[in-house]
Amino acid sequence: MTKDQVEAVLARVPTWPEGRQQELAELALEIEAKISGAGYGAMPDELAAIDEGLAEEEAASKEEVKTAIASSRGMMVNELRLKSSLVRLPLV
Repeated sequence: MTKDQVEAVLARVPTWPEGRQQELAELALEIEAKISGAGYGAMPDELAAIDEGLAEEEAASKEEVKTAIASSRGMMVNELRLKSSLVRLPLV
């Protein structure tokens, strides 16, 4: 993908639904962290959920852990799909 193609896609992002913009922002931050060698930085809603869980002092059940792992695998698949779709964008 050329720099012009990247810029063209990013220029259209404000027209996307807000949820999709949030997904892209989170993905971009993860990629940037990997490039810079920085560790993962939890998003504010994730930090709030962590705080809530710690306040309850309950451990997750095996089923909850399995569900969380399956969910994160789904996010990785979606990231790969996003990357492959970006590669096939027509030239602008």
